[in-house]
Amino acid sequence: RWKALSEAERLQYKRAKVAAEPASAEVAAEPASGESFYTLADLSPQPCTFVASSLPVTASTSDTFSASGEAELFVMDLDRALEGMTAEESIEVMLAGDSSTDHSLDHQQQQHTFGETVGPQVRTKETVAQQGTIAESRGPPLSEYPPTGQGKPARGQESVQELFLTHVMCDYTPRDPTILPRSAWVSIERLSSQLQQHAPAEVELLGLKGVKQMITESQMNHSAFAGLPFSAWCKNLKDKRPHAHHRAQIAKFSFAYTPECGTELNWKQ
Repeated sequence: RWKALSEAERLQYKRAKVAAEPASAEVAAEPASGESFYTLADLSPQPCTFVASSLPVTASTSDTFSASGEAELFVMDLDRALEGMTAEESIEVMLAGDSSTDHSLDHQQQQHTFGETVGPQVRTKETVAQQGTIAESRGPPLSEYPPTGQGKPARGQESVQELFLTHVMCDYTPRDPTILPRSAWVSIERLSSQLQQHAPAEVELLGLKGVKQMITESQMNHSAFAGLPFSAWCKNLKDKRPHAHHRAQIAKFSFAYTPECGTELNWKQ
């Protein structure tokens, strides 16, 4: 294609030059075969208006194209493609070929594919984040759960921890775990059962693990446990309840039973 374009440009330049000279000098100005080839630097920018029917057929062009008419078809296609371009622009198009067009199309296709694959992922993440925010906003703190019992408040605005301190720990006193016998420690089951009488909905929601966490947070700064780790005053000890398995264990706290009435209760569990 490059060879054909170069030959066509050379012939176009010759035809323009001959047309500007007198008819008598036309024959003398005709260069013989094998004369010097005009380079692209010698060509001045001018509209490229190749017409296949007006191009003279020389020996070089006959050698370049086959006799099957491929030259004619190529030049006709070239006329349509390069119409309105200068010689330099047409050369750049021919040198570039279809690679730039293919690259542009590939780039557009990649952008389209990227938008189809990444776009839904971003939207999905945004949707999940919004749903998570809505789900978190739906669940009020434990202290804000509506009171139980046919729409009538069963208690005030006290939190679960305040209810535990007011209605449960009034019967117990934290003791140094190295002094209080483990047989006197109080089980989480006992403390949870007492708290459930004052906050049934909250206890059911928290479960034993949640109640244990709440008790730990409320008593961790007590003077009896100063400098001691949590595992020192809350341990899994043998469950002594009658229906318990002989190897069963239950979490117990180093709380001494000290009811307000002053009567000591022999509570084995």
